[in-house]
Amino acid sequence: MFVQLREAKPGTRAYERYGPGVNHLGFVAPSRAFVAEARDAMAGSGFIVPDLQEFDETLAVFFKDPDGFRIELSHAPPGVDPVD
Repeated sequence: MFVQLREAKPGTRAYERYGPGVNHLGFVAPSRAFVAEARDAMAGSGFIVPDLQEFDETLAVFFKDPDGFRIELSHAPPGVDPVD
């Protein structure tokens, strides 16, 4: 687990990507299959879950908790930094 703290980029609004505030909470998955299976299980349980997203070699799914806070589950292969 890690916490990434970055300075907000000029011209950004609160809580948008690269803006001030917490953008989302991310978890690293052990495999791409784990990400896909977790997404399918959440969708099958009635959660509103967007499609899987590819970022170079990283596979991710973003979803929201009941309060609207964004959560990420992603997998990147060894040697690939999963954090943009």
